[in-house]
Amino acid sequence: MLVWPTSPRIAVVSLLRQIVRMTHTNRLANEKSPYLLQHKNNPIDWYPWGQEAFEAARERNVPIFLSVGYSTCHWCHVMEKESFENVHIAKFLNEHFVSIKVDREERPDVDKMYMNFIQATTGGGGWPMSVFLTPSLAPFVGGTYFPPSGSPFRPGFSDLLMTITKAWMDDKESITAQGEQIVRELSKSLLEVKKSSETPMPNEMIESTYQYLLKRFDKKRGGFGGAPKFPKPVDIDFLIYLAAKYRNEDNYNKASEMVDKTLTAMDRGGIHDHIGKGFHRYSVDAEWHVPHFEKMLYDQGQLLATYSEWHQLTGRCGHVVKDIIEYVETNLTHETGGFYSAEDADSYPTEGATHKKEGAFCVWTLTEIEEVLKNWKAGEHSLADVIRMYYGVEENGNVSTDSDPHGELTGQNVLICRQTDAQVAEAFGLNDGELKAAISEAKAFLSSRRSLRPKPHLDSKIVTCWQGLMISGLSKAYIAMKDETILEKAIKNIDFIKKNLVDEKGDLRRAVYTGENSQIEQLAIPSLAFSDDYAFLIQGLLDLYAVTLEPKHLQWAVDLQKRLDDQYWDMENGGYFVGSSASKDGPAMRVIEDNDGAEPCGSSVSLCNLTRLYELTEDSKYKTQAEKIVERFATRLKKYSFSLSKSIAAYQRLSNQESVKIVIVGPIDDPRTKTFIDYIHGIHIINQSVVHLDPKEKDTWLETVCPRYSDYKKSYDKPAVHICKGTSCLKPVISGEELKIELDKLISKVSLDE
Repeated sequence: MLVWPTSPRIAVVSLLRQIVRMTHTNRLANEKSPYLLQHKNNPIDWYPWGQEAFEAARERNVPIFLSVGYSTCHWCHVMEKESFENVHIAKFLNEHFVSIKVDREERPDVDKMYMNFIQATTGGGGWPMSVFLTPSLAPFVGGTYFPPSGSPFRPGFSDLLMTITKAWMDDKESITAQGEQIVRELSKSLLEVKKSSETPMPNEMIESTYQYLLKRFDKKRGGFGGAPKFPKPVDIDFLIYLAAKYRNEDNYNKASEMVDKTLTAMDRGGIHDHIGKGFHRYSVDAEWHVPHFEKMLYDQGQLLATYSEWHQLTGRCGHVVKDIIEYVETNLTHETGGFYSAEDADSYPTEGATHKKEGAFCVWTLTEIEEVLKNWKAGEHSLADVIRMYYGVEENGNVSTDSDPHGELTGQNVLICRQTDAQVAEAFGLNDGELKAAISEAKAFLSSRRSLRPKPHLDSKIVTCWQGLMISGLSKAYIAMKDETILEKAIKNIDFIKKNLVDEKGDLRRAVYTGENSQIEQLAIPSLAFSDDYAFLIQGLLDLYAVTLEPKHLQWAVDLQKRLDDQYWDMENGGYFVGSSASKDGPAMRVIEDNDGAEPCGSSVSLCNLTRLYELTEDSKYKTQAEKIVERFATRLKKYSFSLSKSIAAYQRLSNQESVKIVIVGPIDDPRTKTFIDYIHGIHIINQSVVHLDPKEKDTWLETVCPRYSDYKKSYDKPAVHICKGTSCLKPVISGEELKIELDKLISKVSLDE
C-alpha cells in the first residue's frame, strides 16, 4: 500500500522511495535481526556478515563496505534515508563494492574490532559506523555518519565512494598492504600486554578514580563532564561503594553527595521519561534536559541496580526503582519472561505521517497539555497550570536550538522538573500530598493521550548479556523493595534463558528473536554467545543466589564460568577475548576490551564474579584467575584506573581480604532461619557473600564444592549464623537481636572482637 506524504513538495521523492522499497528485496530479508530487516528493501545488495560476503569480495577483487549500527539508532536511520535508499549511491556501491550490514548487538566482536580502528584513526567513534575493508577483512578507511554530499567540514558519502574506488583501481596492492599493516598495529596495541613493574595498590586506584570523578563532577547539575551527558552506572556504583564503605568516616566524603546529586538530577531531568517511565539513552545537553530518546534495556538494567542499591543504603529514590520496573514490564517484556533490547528514538508524529521525528512520541506542546487537562483542577487552580510549572512547559517549547540542530523539536516541550516540589506546592497553595496526587492524576491523563500516538519501533531481539543485567537489577530491587513480584520476574527470566538461549551442549547463545504472534525464533545457524553474555549472566546468577540462597543458581554460575574460561580466556596473558575461540567467521583479529563504558567490559565483570566465586566456593583457582586479570591490566589500572571503575572494588576486596562471609545454618522452613535471612537482606553490607545450609539435606552440591561447609552442619544444634570478616570469625550467633548487633558493627567499622 502506497502512503502519500502530507507535503506535496516531497511527494514525488517519497513515492519513488516507496516503489523501490516495495519492488527490491536483498539478502537481509532472510535475517532475524530487526536492524538488518530494516534494510531488506534498500536498493543496495547487502550481505549479512559471513563467508558468502567474504568470498564474493575475494572473487570480484573489490573492497568491502561495512556498515554497522542497531535498530534504534537515530543517525543510522538518517544515513539510510539519505544514502542507502538513494538508487544512484546504491548502484555505485553494487558495482564497485561488496556491502555488508552488521547489527552491532548481534556481533559485538565485529563492532569492537573495527570501532577500535575508527577511534585510533579519527579520534572519535559512534554509529552508524562506516568502514572500508580489503577482501581479507583488513580496514583501511572509515568513519561514522557521512551525509550524501560533502561540506567543508565533512566529506560526502558519494565523493568518498568514488575516491576509494579510484584508489583501489589504481593501487589495490598498496591499500591491501596498508590494511594488513593496520591489523598488525591494532593487534599490537590491543593485545600486547605492557608489563608494569608493579601492580598498583587498590587504595591508589580508589584515590585516583575518586579524584578524577570529583574533578569532572558537575556541582550544579549532577553527572560528570558536560554535553553530551551519559549516566554511566559503573562510575555511580563505584561512588556508592565508597559512600557505603566509608559511611562513618571522613574519607571520600563527597562520594555520597555526587551520587545523590546525580541520581536526583537524572530522576527530575528530561532523560527520565516522566509520562512513560524508564530512562532515555543520554542527554544532548549538560543539564539532563533534552535526551537522545532511544531507550536501551542495558541502561534500564544497570540503573535499576544502581537506584536499588542507593535506596537500600539511604532510603531515597524508591519511586525510581518502581518506575524502571514498570517501564520494562510494560514495554520490554516478552510474555514468557524474556526482555527486549530497545525502543527507538524516532517515531511518526501522527498517524499517516511519512517522516519520523526523533522524540515525537515523548514531547508535548503547551496547547496539547492544556487540551488534555482542561477539565481538571488541583485545589482551586487549573491542573494544566500546575503541570506547566512543575514540568517547565513553555508556550513556544522549552528546547533550545543548540539542543535541536535539525529543528525536529521546534515548539515542543521535553518535560523536566526545574522547580522543587515545595516551590510548586507553595505557588499553588497545595500541601505535599495534594501536589503528589495532582501530578499522579495528570500523568495518568497524559499517558492515556500519549498511547494514541504511533509508538516507536521496538527492537524485540532478546540478548543474553542484557538479560543478565536485568536479573542483577531485579535481584537488587527485590532486596531494596521487599516485593516478591520483583523476584518472580527474575526467576521467570532465568527459565526463559534456559529454554531459549542455551544450546544442547549447555553453551549460551547470543540472542533469539521475536517473530509473528510473539513466537521466539532462532537463527538458522544459532549465534554463538560472546564473553559479555557469560560474564553478565554469571553476575546475574550470583546476585540472584544472594537473594534466594538456592544453590542451583550458584551451580549454574560455576558451570558457565568454566565454559567462559574454556572458550574466551587468554591463556598467555589473562583476560577475556570478546569472541569465542569456536567462532568460524570472526573479524580480522580477536579483541580484549579494557574499558568500562555504557556497559562494563567482560573482563571487569569477570574480575568481580571470580572474586565472589572464590569466596563462595573457597576454590583458589578463581582467586588466581582474578589476580591474572589485574596483572594483565596493571599498566592501564595504574595510569587510567577510572577507565575500569567496575573492577576496583573487587580488586580491593580480593587483595585486602575485606570480604564478609555469612553462613546461615538452619532448616529453610524454620521461622528463626527466615528471620536471620530477613535481617541480613535488610542491611547494606559491602563485600558480602551469604550461604545457606539446610542441616536436613545430606551431601549437597555445595558441600562437594567446599567440604568445609559440612563442618557447619555437623556442629548444628539450632539455627545459627556464622560471620567472618577476612580471616577473623565470630562465635555462632543464635538470636535475631544478637545478629542485628553484629551486623551493625560490620557497617560501623567496629572490630568483630569488640
